[in-house]
Amino acid sequence: NIETILDHADEAKNKRVREGLQNGKDLVNLSRELVTIHCDVPIEFHVEEFIRSEMDIETLTNDFQDLEMYSLINQAEELSGNENVVIEQPVKQYHTILKQKKLVLLVQRLNNSDLISFDLETTSVMPLEAEIVGFSFSIRANEGYYIPVEYPEKDVNPGLSLDIVLQELKPIFENNSNRFCGQNIKYDALVLSRYDIHIANIFFDTMLAEYMLHPEKNSYKLDYLSLDYLKYRMIPIDDLIGTGLHQKSMAEVPLVDISYYAVEDADVTYQLSAILQAKLQKENLSKPYNEIDLPLIPVLAEIEKNGIYLDMD
Repeated sequence: NIETILDHADEAKNKRVREGLQNGKDLVNLSRELVTIHCDVPIEFHVEEFIRSEMDIETLTNDFQDLEMYSLINQAEELSGNENVVIEQPVKQYHTILKQKKLVLLVQRLNNSDLISFDLETTSVMPLEAEIVGFSFSIRANEGYYIPVEYPEKDVNPGLSLDIVLQELKPIFENNSNRFCGQNIKYDALVLSRYDIHIANIFFDTMLAEYMLHPEKNSYKLDYLSLDYLKYRMIPIDDLIGTGLHQKSMAEVPLVDISYYAVEDADVTYQLSAILQAKLQKENLSKPYNEIDLPLIPVLAEIEKNGIYLDMD
């Protein structure tokens, strides 16, 4: 037992073990005290106190959000019997662009917009390997557009080729008068750069803004930002592509599903950009954000695309 071991500590042949036992007696006793369960503590209780009462689901959800325990929010709402508590369900107007005539009209709307939120759907999380599956845009809250490039039903429901889409969108992206926002926009900029498209005016990045506001967070996923600031639950990506060995590519997701999911990303990002800009201003972080962090995005993108030279010798 512990007492016998400590009493014979001097007999240990290994110097490190011997000194550890000799110097650690107090810690051993303290550790034993800490893990000892006292069964004689007087606890007064009444059986009536164990009757199940209704949860204050709104307070509980807010607490889980503060603690970043997002996965527990769903469980709490399911236990409450009301899965729509504190969740906003605004009417969405999302459109899928399959004809060049409608694409031209969209380009005109984008050119006349004060802020353009956009997001790429791709085949990989690695920007230097990813192929474009589709483009989504939002220029007004709860509205947006999806331009599909690859989707399973393309043979029976043909849309636009990637070359035509890029030809129409390239002037939009490279027009310095157009202001773009995104969630981790560096990724999208890297993917587009491989198609010889360079975003001229990166105006806002919601992920970067949230990092400046809350550098202590463990995750800056758009789904979590949507819950925190908009009280709106987005479609989880796992619902579209699955997980593990059965995970599929975004190019294999049916058009109706990927269209809503993609536009939702751009729409939520558009709404968050105004909220986060105001919060940066309130916290006196606008200057470092706009003068240091934001201008660094294209620099980092170019560094990542070019890589570095190694002198192997």
